[in-house]
Amino acid sequence: MPFITAPRAQKIAQRVHGAAVWLAGELMQGGFDVVSDDFFDTITVRLRNADDVLKSALLFGINLRKIDARTVSVALDERVREEDLLHILTAFGISKPKQSPVLDDQHALNCSALHHRAGAILTHPVFNSYHSETEMMRYLHRLEAKDVALNRSMIPLGSCTMKLNAAAEMMPLSWPEVNNLHPYAPADQTEGYRTMFAELEAWLAECTGFDAVSLQPNAGSQGEYAGLLAIKRFHEAHGDHHRDVCLIPTSAHGTNPPAPSCAASRLLRSLATTRAISPSRT
Repeated sequence: MPFITAPRAQKIAQRVHGAAVWLAGELMQGGFDVVSDDFFDTITVRLRNADDVLKSALLFGINLRKIDARTVSVALDERVREEDLLHILTAFGISKPKQSPVLDDQHALNCSALHHRAGAILTHPVFNSYHSETEMMRYLHRLEAKDVALNRSMIPLGSCTMKLNAAAEMMPLSWPEVNNLHPYAPADQTEGYRTMFAELEAWLAECTGFDAVSLQPNAGSQGEYAGLLAIKRFHEAHGDHHRDVCLIPTSAHGTNPPAPSCAASRLLRSLATTRAISPSRT
């Protein structure tokens, strides 16, 4: 699969925009009110009953966004096909378009010049040098070889550096059942995803002894904060309210010092030392 270069990105954008322009034109000719004259890939339409259109679109496997009882929004992306555009029209009650769908990767921008981009995009050589997955993997390996790695030495940092996922372990992320779910998909369409989350949370809770485990948020810095809150609550539950000191070495990751501050703990910065540090209140 080729990686996206600047010319290809521009063609994808023009194709998506052209599809949106065609759809907006057909809807306006069908008597619907398209809210804005300036749009790129998303159009907002006023109509009599939003729920009727949403239900009709769902019959074709298409989710539209409900703005209010009389307004819906339609967002297109690079995967849109002529069949999809015709199905959307049908959902709005238009059985036959005035013109055939336009999916042209040379379509001109149909919006005010205020929104046009004059400068070039993706001009750095790295965006135009690697056109296959193999080339990209080799490039990433060369970058990796320039950094400190766990398989070559010790790393004085934490979880942010320890994501050693093999390519085979990443394969499930390419499954459409996993990566095609829209973030705003209705709850009744995400049962499988939520089942995976619930099972993993239950397994982790059983392994760790916690009453419950949350998978969010994913950032390491947020994990530090959540961990400190758990430690703080543990001490408080055992009556050790005085145990509120958190030692952070000066060599620590940049996100480490703010975490205890947010967790209402006292922060002590320490220099790297060969001796153990034993504050009286720990």
